[in-house]
Amino acid sequence: MKKVFFFEANRKYRNLLLHYKAIPQNFNKVDIRHTNNWEISEIVRSFISLGWSVELVDRTCSDWSPSRNYDLFISNASGSLGNRFLEMAKQIPDVKTVLYAAGPAVDVSDQLVDERYQSFQMRHEITEKTEHLRTFRTNIDDIMSFVDEIICIDDNGFSSGTYKRFNKPIHRLRPSTPNDSFDGRLERFRKDKNSFVMFLGNGFIAKGADIVLDTFSSYPELQLQVCGPYKQDKFFWNFYRRKLGNMPNVTFNGFVPIGSKKYFKIISRSAWQIHNSAAEGCATSVTNLMQGGLLPISNFETGVDIRNFGLEISNIGNNFVDSTSETIEKALSVHESFFNDSLKNMYYANNKFTQTAFRDNLAKIIQKLI
Repeated sequence: MKKVFFFEANRKYRNLLLHYKAIPQNFNKVDIRHTNNWEISEIVRSFISLGWSVELVDRTCSDWSPSRNYDLFISNASGSLGNRFLEMAKQIPDVKTVLYAAGPAVDVSDQLVDERYQSFQMRHEITEKTEHLRTFRTNIDDIMSFVDEIICIDDNGFSSGTYKRFNKPIHRLRPSTPNDSFDGRLERFRKDKNSFVMFLGNGFIAKGADIVLDTFSSYPELQLQVCGPYKQDKFFWNFYRRKLGNMPNVTFNGFVPIGSKKYFKIISRSAWQIHNSAAEGCATSVTNLMQGGLLPISNFETGVDIRNFGLEISNIGNNFVDSTSETIEKALSVHESFFNDSLKNMYYANNKFTQTAFRDNLAKIIQKLI
């Protein structure tokens, strides 16, 4: 697989080095299964339109070396790319460097994810050691020593707040949502308020799936649809696959593409989505389902501001299951007027996460950077 792509502007002006994830040079073939694929293409397009040439280095590239003089370096180094970012930054120390923070500061994120694993093992009296998925173990101080400014994916202030101690300019950017996540027919569907959906990415314990499942084991009358690559988190799956026989109200669907028939079948009958993640920039699994008409039940660390339309899980200490259960009880007791008003408020909030909103916000940030 090719790991370095060059996008040349028609008029030579300046050079951007972008360290993120490779996309095809034909923007029309970009895979939108994850919103950041489209967002990367939009970053490239935006700079090309300003006369910049772009060198895009894939996150798996381990032997990169400078090929030209760069005017700006943007790197998604908030997670697993931290060490590769350092290798690249040391080769171009005089170039203005921007951290594209898709999540909170790595030391904060690692601590919060570790706490989730500890909580899971304590609840189930598990003593075996396990690899903690979604932890990165890079040194945040080393990373920030090369960073001049920060673009932070964020909506409610959680993620950007973890970087304030470094006294660097922070530009908040909300993620985009694919157009395929919404269907106008959803307005005609009758929602089952006992039906919940959980959309997750890799790392099910870090994303709080174990907490939600442990909570739903006490609510056999409620239905939960779980969507995502659950078998990739082997520690999680080895435990819960033995318990499925006692949880007939939970359905595991695996990865469900947004916009597919299965996707719309699931969200058309569900009223709520639930998410209790350890640490997110701004969880696109939440914002995508918001576009699909599902009211969110989530915690502050998901990074989505749901105060005007959702129910926030207030985690205190390590009582994650208790706090999740309390919030579900609130959801089950809400009045019809609250539910309808929340749907209207969420409809307007969804405008913050469109591709148009991302494009406009990004353009303003780029003007500040250059």
